[in-house]
Amino acid sequence: MALAWQADDLSVAYSYPGLTAALQPAPFTPNVAAIKVAVEKLIGVTFNSCHLNLYRCGADHVSWHTDEDCDLCVRLGFHRALGSSAILDPASASGA
Repeated sequence: MALAWQADDLSVAYSYPGLTAALQPAPFTPNVAAIKVAVEKLIGVTFNSCHLNLYRCGADHVSWHTDEDCDLCVRLGFHRALGSSAILDPASASGA
């Protein structure tokens, strides 16, 4: 899987457990910026960054994990299953 991080603030790197090196931000590309603006207009929320994953094949995946921030998922290309689950007891979340 290939990763990229695009953001308004180019001084803030993105990292999470299991990532071998923090992702350094790049400016929004014109295509990502256009999608960002369209989504913001649609849902009435402004985003300041975008974490991009390129799944090369069916074997690429993200394991079950918890996120500390608010995420919006926009999927493009080949259909992939996307699962989510509520944490009923936040105190029991492992963060893994």
